[in-house]
Formats: sequence, C-alpha cells, structure tokens
Amino acid sequence: MDDKSTSDLFSCPSLKELLIKKCYWKNLNLVSISAPKLKKLIILDGPARGRAVSNVCRVQIKGVNLKLFVYTGRLLNEYSFFGSSTKHARFYFHHIDDAGLDLVVKHEYNLLNGLSNVHRLAFSDGFLKDLACKGELLDRLPTFPNVTRLSVRRVISLNCRVLQMIFEKSPHLDRISFKRGPRMKISEVLDDLHSCYLARLKTIRIHTFHASVEDFFILGLLLKNCVVLKQISLRFTHDEMEIEDLERLRTLPRSSKGCGVTLFFSDNRVMEL
Repeated sequence: MDDKSTSDLFSCPSLKELLIKKCYWKNLNLVSISAPKLKKLIILDGPARGRAVSNVCRVQIKGVNLKLFVYTGRLLNEYSFFGSSTKHARFYFHHIDDAGLDLVVKHEYNLLNGLSNVHRLAFSDGFLKDLACKGELLDRLPTFPNVTRLSVRRVISLNCRVLQMIFEKSPHLDRISFKRGPRMKISEVLDDLHSCYLARLKTIRIHTFHASVEDFFILGLLLKNCVVLKQISLRFTHDEMEIEDLERLRTLPRSSKGCGVTLFFSDNRVMEL
C-alpha cells in the first residue's frame, strides 16, 4: 500500500464507522483519515515488541462528526486530530518500559491534546504507568473542560499521582467508574489533595467488589470523602453475600446523607441498601 492508495481508502465521503486492526503502516510517513460522516473510529494496533522505534508514521484524523474514538495498543505512531468533535475517547495502552517509552509518552500527550474537548474519557492502567514513568511531564497534561465521566480499566490506587492530575485538569468531572475496583493498602493514608477531588464526585461505580477487608476499607474511604455523592454502585462477584457483610454495607457511615448504595449480584439480581 502506498500513500496514494491509503488516501483514497480513508477519504470515503459516506464512511460512518471504521475499524483498523493490526495495521503497522510500514514504509508510510503520513496517513490521513478524512471522512466527513465518520462517527466511530476504532484502532487496534498490533504487537509492539520488536518494532523499530524509528518506523514512525504520522496519522492525521479529520472527522468533524466523530463521536467515538477507541485506541488499543502501544502508541509508537503519532496520532493527531483536526477539527474533531469527539465526545467519547477510550485509550487502552500497553505499558512496556523499554527504549521506546519516551516516544510513546510524547505521542500520548499529543493524542490527549487533540482530544481535550471530550465529554467521556476511559483509559487503562498502562496509560497511568506510562505517565508515571515520566512524572516530570505531568504538568503538560491538557485541561479537559468538558469531561464529566471517567472510566478506569484494571486496578488503580486512589493515591495515584496521575489520577490526581486528571481530576485537577477536569473541573466538571463528577462520575467515575472502576472496572476492577480502586485499591489502597489499609496502612496508607489518603492524600489530602485526593480527598479534595473526591469531594466533587456524585456517582461511583465499582465493577468488581469481593467484600474483602480491603474492599470495605476502600468503600469506607469513598463514603467518607465523597460528601456530595448521590449514588454508588457495586457489582458483587458472587450470587449471594454473607448476612454480616450485607449489614456492614447498610451501616457504613456516609458523609452524603442522600447517598444510595446499589448492589448488583452475578445472577443479575439488584439490591438497594
């Protein structure tokens, strides 16, 4: 495939959805995706190990009607957005601490800048690990003025510095979803800044709740520090919960008096506490 055929392929005036899977863009310097009706763009990159860092392709995305952008892989190529109205962005980056990390982090910052007007943002722990390795660059994170919903894939510590910065840069963020549940050692103390940002949250979803000692510790911290919380949803990993654990859930202190707790069981039953 050459530059001309690539340009013809990605300039379809009627294209609304596009999936690009395991495409390496070898021997290409520039790819332009320009489809005025494109609403959904999903890019699933191939394996990153063994790829030469020097083989970088610039991918320009011009989608004025783009609503959803999903990227999975390792950002060895450089992606730029022009005139994007994307509302929902998901990044599932593969973290590999090797010679290519500097380039990958540079591309991640560039991608975030191009999508800073999104309303919903989702990312994996690989993204957090990448940025944490280059902590000196955290101040370069863009502001996300429209983000109201955040979803975190995998396990993340509530004291994560990168998570704190994203809260700081997202003034209207009031809803967060943890796909694998937040984590923190019982011996740890919640950072004051994290307590401040948690105080803005109105809705929390925890998709993996085991009713362990650590789970109850985390839940207690959230209910204590989220002073305007309206709803917290927990997805329990089994069909039944011990009576003692149910009673403990009901009696956990809540700083927000109007906060509701909803428990989802693995057999799809729902219980309001």
